[in-house]
Formats: sequence, C-alpha cells, structure tokens
Amino acid sequence: MTILKILLIIKIQYQIIKFEALQKINDINFLGSHYGDNQIGILVMKEYNLGSIDNYIWNDNNFELLKNVIKQVVFSIIYAYNKNGFIHGDLHSGNILLKTKRNSAINYENKTLILNDLEVVIMDFEKSKLEQKNKINELIKNIDKLFSSIINSNNMKLFINYDRNKLIKLKSLFLDNVNYYDEIELIIDNMYIY
Repeated sequence: MTILKILLIIKIQYQIIKFEALQKINDINFLGSHYGDNQIGILVMKEYNLGSIDNYIWNDNNFELLKNVIKQVVFSIIYAYNKNGFIHGDLHSGNILLKTKRNSAINYENKTLILNDLEVVIMDFEKSKLEQKNKINELIKNIDKLFSSIINSNNMKLFINYDRNKLIKLKSLFLDNVNYYDEIELIIDNMYIY
C-alpha cells in the first residue's frame, strides 16, 4: 500500500468521525467497505446539479434569492455553534451546495426562515471543530470569510456591499445574548448592489 493510499484512508476515517459527531447533517450516507484487509468508511453524498454558490449565476434579478441562501448558511452555522460549539473552519462559497427546496421554512432556535427557491447543503468539514463554545471570534471569522468569498466569486455578476463593521461587532451580541439572528438578518437584508 502506498503512502498516498494510507494518507487517503486516514483522511477519510478522520472525516467520518467528524460526520458522526454532527448527526444533524442531511443527505450523507456512510458505507462500510474494505480496502484489502482494512475496513474503511466511505462517505457518499448526493450530487447537486445546481453546484455551489460559486457555480450559480447571480445577478440583480435573483439578488433576494442570494440573500436567502446566505441567511440559511449563516443561521445554520450559528445554530450548530450554539448546539455543539461547532466551527466549520473553511466556510466559503465553494463549500455551499445548492438544491431545489424541499421545505418551505427552517427553524433555527427562536428564528424561522421562510425559504425561497433554493436550499443549501454545507460541505467539507475537514477543518471543522466541535466543543468550541467560547470561540466566538472564530465563528465571526468564518461568517466574514463566507461573505468575502461570495462577494469575490467569479460568477458574481453583482457588485455587493455589506456593513462589515456590524458583522465584526456581532461578538458583543453573542456575549449579551441579544437576538443575533435578527441582527444578522438585518445585515444581510441591508446588503446592496452598487
């Protein structure tokens, strides 16, 4: 067995452990298999024909849809942080897949988000961590990285601006237990095209 194959098996097994820890992830199946005499796990994920946020063509006609997609991602990341101290670690537009919506709304703790035409699937948990409840700065950095990657996406046919200072100041809202879902929704709703 080559070193590359051994590293691949270790990497797959490491990711499986993380996936098992995050039981609320949808659309992922775990298959047991064998590589020679070694039992390995394989993650099988559905193919999403719409691709990632990067692959989707965004313009001023679907800007409200983009805002809804961003809300789903950010609310999901905050929800996972509040429940398990989850930090994604590599949150960017290429790691957000799109699918046709199955649900009309999603509940996040005390916030209900009405979905437009698309639903998101967050992927690539290689750099994710659990039990990071006191790492609010890391959570905010992840959200900021997401915003930046969307704005700088190659398929973005819009010039978007948002209040980055308000996003960075969210840390105080988490510490004060303010309804940060509403505050984040306001930041996203106030994104504008210039």
